[in-house]
Amino acid sequence: MRIIRPIFAVVLGIFLIFVGMNQLNKTDVTCGGQIMTEGDQCRETKHGATTAVRDYNAQKSDNTTTGWGGIGLGALFLIGGGVLLVSRLNRSGASV
Repeated sequence: MRIIRPIFAVVLGIFLIFVGMNQLNKTDVTCGGQIMTEGDQCRETKHGATTAVRDYNAQKSDNTTTGWGGIGLGALFLIGGGVLLVSRLNRSGASV
């Protein structure tokens, strides 16, 4: 049980990095899964109220930021989980 959480963190980190890289490699600008074109606006809503409106270029930038955020967060989970996993394996006397 002591190594389950670090393993989960490593797997989650790999997944987040993959999702972030996938987001960065997209050539289409999307809003809610819909492909945008120049002149379109992306409206973000929460509980029926519009919380943000972005034009094509702002949404493209937001998509890029989201991709890098996924990679960064994934790297933190991967490194943190890996360090914790090695630490716990060394404490238990198991060889890595």
